[in-house]
Amino acid sequence: MDTAWILFFIAFIGSASVSFIFKKKRQRSQAPEVDERVLNLFQVYILRTLIGSGSVGVILLATFDIMGYQSLPLSYIWIYLLATMFALSICSFLAKKIGRGENFPS
Repeated sequence: MDTAWILFFIAFIGSASVSFIFKKKRQRSQAPEVDERVLNLFQVYILRTLIGSGSVGVILLATFDIMGYQSLPLSYIWIYLLATMFALSICSFLAKKIGRGENFPS
């Protein structure tokens, strides 16, 4: 079996087990994870992030086109997508913290 598939299966099993553990902890606490305010903040942050990411993507494509590139290296696209996913995860974290009214450490 290929090493990439082994790593994929390990990551899948690890993420599934972590998800299962978090689900069990939530069932014990009986506290709602999110309310309407958190969902609204989440939607606003996600929309802003995706609009910003799309705008940056269009600007980057225009810049590369003006510079005369006929194609983009695949590593640039991966870095761009990873940065977008990282920004989306930060937005979900912020929406959850701000929606609950928690203070951030200074």
